[in-house]
Amino acid sequence: NLTSIIEGSISQINKEYIMFIVAITLIFILVFISVVYMTRRISKIIKIFQENLNDFFKYALREKEKIHLNEVNGKDEFAVMHKNMKKRVNEIEKIIEQDKKVVNEISDVMEKVANGFFQYSIHEKGATSEVESLRYIINKMLNRTKLKIDHVNTVLDNYAKSNYIFSLEEDQLKGMYVDIG
Repeated sequence: NLTSIIEGSISQINKEYIMFIVAITLIFILVFISVVYMTRRISKIIKIFQENLNDFFKYALREKEKIHLNEVNGKDEFAVMHKNMKKRVNEIEKIIEQDKKVVNEISDVMEKVANGFFQYSIHEKGATSEVESLRYIINKMLNRTKLKIDHVNTVLDNYAKSNYIFSLEEDQLKGMYVDIG
């Protein structure tokens, strides 16, 4: 009787042992599949992030005219990081595009000035302080140069009318130095 109880217990222990091994194996397989899935997802997101970053740098270095960022869906840390990066890249893109407008307008106005037209100025506002400062300084230079040329033209008009005693007022002579003076 004792032998049959022991054999029953051994049989029960073997079944429980097999069930334990099967459960551990299933858990190990699930963990392995989860790790493989997460690793692939992380690798895919990092690859997209890297491509987006490379695309942004090419755009920032003017190797590309437009920037296109690939989407990353999800709520994990990588998706959040990508969304934050995309937001900042879009802000930088707007800044670069605005500064491009200013530089294009500067180029256009400088071409007109080179042809003798001093009545133009740069109206687009710079997105960065450096470009805005450049725009301000160029407009200031254009305004002062035009004013000086207008004063020189006034003198020449009077000379053309044989008014050789004409001279500019004291405040009109301010800033008239070197060649123009």
